[in-house]
Formats: sequence, structure tokens, C-alpha cells
Amino acid sequence: MHFGSDYALVSTKEDFDEVDEQNATSKGLLSTAKETSAIADDGETCLLDILDTAGQEEYSAMRDQYMRTGQCFLVVYAITDRSSFDEASTMFEWIRRVKDADDVPTVLCGNKCDLDDERVVTKAEGLLLAKRMACPFFETSARTRHNVDAAVHALIRRTPRYSKEYKMVVMGSGGVGKSAISIQFVQNHFVDEYDPTIEDSYRKQCVIKGIPKENQMTCNKKSKGGFLDCFRRSRSKTKDEKKGKVVRLPKANCNFVAVELGKLDENSQLATGDPTFCRGCNVVLSSISKIASNAWKCEFCGHVNSDVDVSPDEIPAGFTADYMLEPAPALETEDTDSGMIVFCIDISGSMCITTQVPALQAEWKALRKGARKSKNEMYISRLECVQEAVKRHIERVKLQNPGKAVALVTFNNEVVVIGDGSQVPTTICGDKLWSYDGLVQEGKSLATQSTFHSLNDSFERLSRQITNLEEGGATALGPALAVCVGLVGDKRQSEIILCTDGLPNVALGALDTPSPDSDFYQKIGNIAKGNETTISIIAIEGEECSLAHVSQCAALTGGTVNVLHPLELVRQMRLISQNPVIASDVQVSLIAHPALELDRQTSPQGLSRVVKEIGNVTRESDLTFGYHVRPHCARHGLSSLPFQVQIRYTSLSGQKWLRVVSRQQKVTHSRVQMEKGINVAVTGLAAVQKSAALGQNGHFKEAETNLHSVMRLLERSALTDQQQEEMYIFAVENDDLAVHLHDCEKQSSKGTGLCDAAAKVFHRKKASHLNEFLAGSAKKEVVHKRKGEAALNAHYYSYKFD
Repeated sequence: MHFGSDYALVSTKEDFDEVDEQNATSKGLLSTAKETSAIADDGETCLLDILDTAGQEEYSAMRDQYMRTGQCFLVVYAITDRSSFDEASTMFEWIRRVKDADDVPTVLCGNKCDLDDERVVTKAEGLLLAKRMACPFFETSARTRHNVDAAVHALIRRTPRYSKEYKMVVMGSGGVGKSAISIQFVQNHFVDEYDPTIEDSYRKQCVIKGIPKENQMTCNKKSKGGFLDCFRRSRSKTKDEKKGKVVRLPKANCNFVAVELGKLDENSQLATGDPTFCRGCNVVLSSISKIASNAWKCEFCGHVNSDVDVSPDEIPAGFTADYMLEPAPALETEDTDSGMIVFCIDISGSMCITTQVPALQAEWKALRKGARKSKNEMYISRLECVQEAVKRHIERVKLQNPGKAVALVTFNNEVVVIGDGSQVPTTICGDKLWSYDGLVQEGKSLATQSTFHSLNDSFERLSRQITNLEEGGATALGPALAVCVGLVGDKRQSEIILCTDGLPNVALGALDTPSPDSDFYQKIGNIAKGNETTISIIAIEGEECSLAHVSQCAALTGGTVNVLHPLELVRQMRLISQNPVIASDVQVSLIAHPALELDRQTSPQGLSRVVKEIGNVTRESDLTFGYHVRPHCARHGLSSLPFQVQIRYTSLSGQKWLRVVSRQQKVTHSRVQMEKGINVAVTGLAAVQKSAALGQNGHFKEAETNLHSVMRLLERSALTDQQQEEMYIFAVENDDLAVHLHDCEKQSSKGTGLCDAAAKVFHRKKASHLNEFLAGSAKKEVVHKRKGEAALNAHYYSYKFD
């Protein structure tokens, strides 16, 4: 449990920001108005936004954006790998083509110089390449930190300074140590065998001396300005500007609680004995409780629990305690790979539409083949992208969980259950597509009649079936989903991955009519949730799929929703596998002191406690709650307030647990004191989750105002390096949310529903997790979890993107 500040604000006084009406909310966070900059540019303080590219140059929207907007590039090769050195030369040319300039700020790094006895590229060769590319050269060691800072600082000194924010890209072929250099620079420690499939960005604020005066550019050049600098300047007004109407916006506060459900698979303090519940309010005795003469006066409700039979060693010593409620049930078989994966694939006619390979990737492919320039003739069909992504995914699963069962279901104007390829496919069509119970039962019957072999046995058959898929027909998405839910109904912790590119338009769940069957997807989601099944949806951009309706089943089951360029499919399926379900049947109870009431988004009745049925949670599942003091309790002289979270869940092994997290938070009547103790990451996460939820429910103006009010709060409060980094993350990563809220507000009067792009953003931001908002230096724990596996790394590097 984390708080939005060291202090809970218990004042009932309403504070307001007075702003120009046209700038009260604006199209994006990065162009919101502000009168003055929080921290003046001293010419040396730098906030680096560093993209650590994945191990291979496959396409990703994130890389596409950074390549186009990146200001400077660190090109890395390994002195122990000749091919990586050759590729570094090609990367220089690629950068110059993409940026359409010959003087792009770059630095060449020959990494792993601590392995001099394994050297195959001489220092002289590195110097020669750097001379040819007219850039500085350093031999570095991510392991010992040798020259890491020097290389980055040299790169920044060569980069025009339009603000303190710099967008930097670290590039190189697989296995050269790009991630190790990035993490060593940001976090000051070495990681070995890092997962090469992860593409991430880190933010670090630091002081870099010696930036040449000639690089201190004016801040009026719009094309190069830093994000937060533009954000601040857009609010500045000259004396000659005409003032508009002034409006008063409520000031945001830091009264938030964040609960990290993604840590349910981590060991906590195992409590001895059974949990002791207060007879007055049902909170659990914890480390913040006080017992005197075997009596416990509840810190929440004040009830005196007499004759408390608890020995000293049964009182939890830390904030978190785990109680086992039930052991795992006896297994009927020796199969330890619970659940199965079902790929539900759209093979309708529109899946034959081809997509041009993006210019960046086309340029890269052309350069690697020795062509002088790309002819832009690379096209690939949507179905081909899906086939490649599914094949790659099952290969990864085979390496990690060879005992896992995988099945294939396809749909166009009929539904075909292919299974694992060992049985004759079953076709469901005609009137059967209109019977909800019949479709679910059909799936259950097939599950009973069929034997789903382990992927170790079915891999070759399944791969052939995937290769032989052909497009044609309409889109019976709803019936296919119902069959899939029935197919996995008796298999705990199963996963359905739905890939589609169009609007459901056949039978149940059709959404192309004046009265769309939108309740169908909520019904399907509730059934799947009850069966501990996760549904993830991958839609292909270019066609509207009415995700606002279809995504309900994913939201209810803890799955993901994405609308992607076809070439993003491989990467997205890999991300799904990297964020597995860690617990099921999850119920979260938040209990606050009776002097507090939870906000209406959390508790419509304004209660001081709430129970949420979550279902499945993954490693990236976090919840936030907002609260405020009740008016009649504001002056009761409280010095601190207790909070408790009770999480009931079933582990992957089938054990039932109760995790109890209890904390005390200091209180203050001073907004200044609250803001001094702000936790920017928690406050930012809570604001984003709240605004996204409001957006999903159509409250666009309220959501937009909330987002911009919190941005103003962060500007006043973020003073330390870590806080500044996290404020930057909040502004940059959620600009798209602010834009969609602004656009949806303008369109709401027309009565149009949410477009897929907005529905995707609202779903994704509502499912945001704390790690996304942490500064680079605060992500050490995250990095430690990303240690790669040799077999998976070798599998990844075996692919060629030529």
C-alpha cells in the first residue's frame, strides 16, 4: 500500500486555481497553460528521456516515434562481436536517412571492454568508424561503468539544447549490452542476461557540465522544444496579450491510496495462527493495532475487543501479513500446467487487406540488404501478420511451458474449432450461431470429447494449421467467443487471445445494427471471470471494431485491449506472455477510518469502506482509491489515520489466501505540507486511472479537468530529481489520454459512440500500473524481474528480420 503523500489533507477548505478560460483545459497535457516555469533552465540540468531499444530491429510504434522525434543517438556494438560492429555502421546510415540530416548528434560505443581477452574488434577500428561518421568514440564497460557517463555526457554536449529535456535513443544489434548501459547510467548497477525482447524508456535528471554556449538554442523553435518546456511556455502570457475570461478550477490533492496487486505472487510475512477480526468493523488485528491486558481497542471503529487470545508472535511485525485460508485441492492428474491458451482468430475477408511496411522498417531492411534506398514496395496481409505472431507466441510458450495445451478457433461467417490439430475440425454455422447457451454448451462438449495434447506434442500439427489459414466471409466474433468460453470452462486460469480486424456482424454479439447487442460482451465477460479465464483482445488498426462494447469482456477478466499496426502483433503477443495471471478469484476490501469517505468514483455512496471483485490479476495489476475527510470530522484533532486492505485470492497452485496490508498515515490541514510530501508516481497513477474510468463512462469534461488539475499540482510540488522525472512521465505518457478526452468532449454533442482509438486508450490507462510512473532510479526492482532466460533469448535472436 502506498499513499499519494506523506500526509493526508483533512482540511475541508476549497482551494482553486484561477486560469484563463481558454487554458482551463487544453487539447493535451503538453500544451496546458501555466504562468511561470517551476524551475528555471540553468543550462546544465538535463532531464534525459532514454529509449532502450529491444534486441532486434523489429517494428514497434514506440521505436517509430522515438526515431522520428529523437534528438540524439548512442550507437553500441560489442568488441567481442564482429557482426555487431558491422551493423553499427549500417545504423549510422539509417539514422541519417530517417532524420534526413548529415549532422545528427551521435556517439559510438564499443561495449564490453572488460572482456579484452575475447576482443575481435580493435580499438583502432572503432576509432576509424567514428572518424568516418564524424562522432566521438568510447570503449565502454557496462559491467564496471567504465566510460558510461562520459559517453552519455559527450552525446548531450553535442546536442542542441532547446530546453532541459532531451530525447535520447540507445541502438545496437542484439546482445551488445544496450540495456546494461542504459541501466548502469540511470540506476548505477549492472544487469546481466537482460530480457532482450523488452523495449523500455528511462528518465533521469542530472547535471552535465560543459554544454557549449553555441548549443544553448532559443526556446522559440517549436520543432525542437522539450515537452515540459513547451508545456510551461504555452501557459506564459506577455503583458501585451489580451486576457480572457478567468475561471476557477478546484485544486487537486494527494489523498490517494495505491494497492499493488501485481505483488501477490511475491512472498510476504506468513502469519502464524488465524486472522483476528474486530467484532465491530471486521478489520484484522495488525502491526498498527495496540493490545493492553488482552483487550484490543480497534483503531478504526473504537470497539473494544476483550479477551483477545493472541500470543505476541501471532501479531504481524510488518505492514503486510499473509494468512493461508485453505490448502490447495488434491490434483487428480500429474499435469502441473493448469489452464490452456485458445487463439480465437478472425479469418474474414478483410483479413486479406495488405499493409505497407512502415518507412522506417523498409529503410532498415533495404540498408541491411545493401540497397541504396528503400523502394517502399513491402506489403504484408493482416492474416500473414497474425499467423506470424501466433507462431512466434506458441514457440515461446513451448520453451517456457511445454506441458501447456494450446487450441485454435477461427471465425468468419461460421465458427471452426480446430483444437490442437489432432482431431477433425468442428464447424458451427447457421441457426446454431444464434443460441448463446447452445454455443457455450458446444464448446463444453468439444472440451469433453477432445484430448488437448501438450504443446510439446501438438506444436508441429498446430503450426501447420496456422499456416494453412485462408481469408473469406463475414465476422461471427460473438459466437466464436462464446464457443471459446465454453471450451475452457472447466480449465482454471485459461486464456483466450482474440485477434480481429472488423466489426462483429453475424448472429450473437453483432454490432452493425441500430440496436447493437452490446450486453452480450458483458455477459461473456462475467462467465469467463467466474471460470477464472482471461480474455485479451488484439484489434488491427484500419477498421472500427466497436471496442467500447467488445472490450467489456476483457475489462471484466483482467485482459488487455489493443488496436495495433499489423506489424505490432508479434510484439504485443509477446507482451501478453510477459504479463501472466498470478492470482485468480481476487477480492479487494479497502477500509479507511470512519472520519474519511471514499470518493464517488470508488464508492457511489461515499462510504469509508469498499469491496471490489477483481477476478484475475496479472503482474501489472494495481488499484487506486481516492478519499477525503467528512466535514464534521475535519477538526477532531486527528494526528494520523489508519488504512487497511484485505485481499482474498487463489494462488496459481490453488491455495486460498488472505493478504492484509495495514498502514497509518499522518494528517495535515496544510496544503503546503501535503504537497511537500507528495509521491508523484502514486498521485499520477490515481489521476490517470480516475480520468480513464470517467472517460469510459462518458464524463469527458470532468475527466479532462481532473487530469489537468493534477498536472498543476505536480508542477507546484515536484522539486527533487525523482519527482521531476515522474512529473515528466505523467505529462508525456498521458498526453494521448488528454487529447482523446478533449476530442470526445467535442464529439459528445453529436451522439457518436467511442471510436476504437479512444476506447483502447481509456481501457489501457484505466489498467495503468505503478511501474509505468516510476522514475528510472526507482525502477531497480522492476529491472531485477526482467532477467532473461538463455533459451528464450537464443530463440528470439534466431529470428532474422531481413
